[in-house]
Amino acid sequence: MLNYQEWFYKKERTQSSLNKISQMNDYFIEFEKESILAYNIIKMRNEQNNEGKIIVRIDSMREADFTFAANSIVETMRFSFLVLKHVNYVIISKNYVTLSG
Repeated sequence: MLNYQEWFYKKERTQSSLNKISQMNDYFIEFEKESILAYNIIKMRNEQNNEGKIIVRIDSMREADFTFAANSIVETMRFSFLVLKHVNYVIISKNYVTLSG
């Protein structure tokens, strides 16, 4: 069966983990032969599907490079700071001219 700890620490590949999850279909076929209620089988298949989705999402986040996004955020903050600094300077300058004039 699937060992999440090995997958999480990249000792097991994601595709291998997904294959193990899909092997559960063999058990579901056996359950259908044993006359297990369809409602229970459907719930188990839904959980199997959700498990696969979660693994794919975690893998995509784990493999993503967030350096570009972080740099973009810093540049946006820097630009915003410069704009606000300029706007404050203009406001203070106008008030100074108005008070002294």
